[in-house]
Amino acid sequence: MYQNNTDDKKQTLKNFDDSMKLLLTESVKFFPVSSVNRIRRKYKALNILRKDGSLTYFMNELMPFQESVFNKDEQTFLESKTIMVEDPKMVSAWKSLDDPTKEVMWKHLQVLYCLGHQYLQQKNVG
Repeated sequence: MYQNNTDDKKQTLKNFDDSMKLLLTESVKFFPVSSVNRIRRKYKALNILRKDGSLTYFMNELMPFQESVFNKDEQTFLESKTIMVEDPKMVSAWKSLDDPTKEVMWKHLQVLYCLGHQYLQQKNVG
């Protein structure tokens, strides 16, 4: 049982990291490269400190705004000052996105949140 939980946690963490990389890769198409690279550097540094460093940071940043993310409450999310929107250039770029692109970005954030939540539950069990 313990080994299965450890394997599950590793897989969930890998899925989170892969999803984060995909989000950042996609974000370069729509947001200022300097802003995306700043976020990318922060996540890499956090993962050097701890394997789940970026996941833990992401969850701590997003948890208070999970309802906004799942309800696609743009106004509350943009005012949240999380790492994703603390840069005014990111907020400005978000506002200029078309609805289908925003939908894709919301999905990325929702998937990351679900993976992060799953990992934290697995961590608490094992």
